[in-house]
Amino acid sequence: MSGLCWADSLKRVLIPFLVLFLVACSSVPEDIATEYYNIGNAYFDVGEYEKAIEYYSKAYSDDHLYKNRIRFNLAVAYTESGRVSQALTLFDLLLEQDPGNLLVLESKAYALYKLGDDEAAVSVYDRILELFEFNSAALMNKAEIIKETDAAESIKLLEKLYETAPDSFVAVALGELYRENDQRESFLRLYEEAVIVDEENPLLLRGLAEFYYKDQLYYKALEFYNKLVGLKNYADLPEMLFRKAEIQLCDLDESEAGFETLILALDSGFSDKQRIKELAQKEQVQEDVQLLEYLKVRGFL
Repeated sequence: MSGLCWADSLKRVLIPFLVLFLVACSSVPEDIATEYYNIGNAYFDVGEYEKAIEYYSKAYSDDHLYKNRIRFNLAVAYTESGRVSQALTLFDLLLEQDPGNLLVLESKAYALYKLGDDEAAVSVYDRILELFEFNSAALMNKAEIIKETDAAESIKLLEKLYETAPDSFVAVALGELYRENDQRESFLRLYEEAVIVDEENPLLLRGLAEFYYKDQLYYKALEFYNKLVGLKNYADLPEMLFRKAEIQLCDLDESEAGFETLILALDSGFSDKQRIKELAQKEQVQEDVQLLEYLKVRGFL
């Protein structure tokens, strides 16, 4: 199964709060600073962070009624543009006035993570969890940062998060840690539970397919591969069809069905000649003259 991109998980947890904040803070007095501020928000929304910085800077002044809103948005734009040190200066200024502001603390922690200062980021996430022990950003992001050095603690954090936010994203992240740390029963229980709620989640389906295949429970594996290949617009369709064909041809003695699935895999774009040759060399496939001839005609052998 493809590994979850934990760096993306940081932004996935954080960015929704930022967007809501930007929208919520769009009502300010009608003056030129407000116009600059709103233009900055518009640029931020489309990922034009340098332009957002330009207009937030124009809007900012120490005597502006909404100066802290502008500071915050400017700091976030600095973070996203890679100018993290400047962002941290503004976050610290905001925290001097409001030390318990969770949104600013989350944003500072994320900025520290982007800066590469994991220890400082974890320290801020710990501060957040002291203030609110179920903060989803802190639980998820601290778990990501420490997963290589303290997998057990990372698992505990994600388990706590899943108790309060049992969505598929958290399940996949937690399941990866279970599997990496050989907690197979916990992995299976979690994924089987999560897939009931989100029955078309490709990461859950693929995880279960691979789990059952590894345990040589081929019919169970095939059940989940069938669900995967039935998904609409699934990017890994060729790969999943090929894996399904391998099971049918080599593990379940379903040569006719396997041949048909293999054709579908090739027609959908599967083109790894090495793996096709390895499949053709399997004892079960060597006996299928028609299949081998077909592969030769298609140019794979």
